[in-house]
Amino acid sequence: MGEATYYMRIRFPKGTLKKKLPEIQNFFKEGLKAGDWWQKNRGREDGASFWTDFEKEFPMVTEYVKTLESSKGVNQRPQPVWGNDHNNGLAGNLDFAGYESDIEQMGYEKTPHGDELIYSSMVWHFAEWGPLIDFVQKKWGGSKSAWQSEECMNENGSCYPSLENHENIVEDLLKHPESLPPLIGINKDLDELISETLKK
Repeated sequence: MGEATYYMRIRFPKGTLKKKLPEIQNFFKEGLKAGDWWQKNRGREDGASFWTDFEKEFPMVTEYVKTLESSKGVNQRPQPVWGNDHNNGLAGNLDFAGYESDIEQMGYEKTPHGDELIYSSMVWHFAEWGPLIDFVQKKWGGSKSAWQSEECMNENGSCYPSLENHENIVEDLLKHPESLPPLIGINKDLDELISETLKK
């Protein structure tokens, strides 16, 4: 199974993240356990009991999963993930972390624009962090966010950005490079790319 290192950054109002960080970390730890539990139980024949047990075991993650929708195909309306295909419907949505130690290293930087949560982990390379970051941002009061996978790097060394609800966060960071927090565990090529972009 292919894996890639993902990075996220979420901006919060100044002075608010220190208190919220342990709650966010607990959410991610529950998500890591939920992903393992899903892998062990996804083959159940009784889908109803799967969702009932999932909700009992993982109340915080259940709140997140109930916000998710998936499309079955082109021109088909998105369907709620919760209560439907318990075997494959959660694929890519429970990739919170590769290891709990990654979550323990989740941190933040104080910037002129607010507190920036920074986090990275090696997860399944088809993981979709957009809905996850959107949920964290809304639940804990974030204002802007961005995420990136190392697999965005193409053969020319440029990077395809994966940004969620960011509006002008990239332009803002380019204008104010002092507000760009260090990314935990970032690879050398991506680090150099960001540095060169900031110089332009």
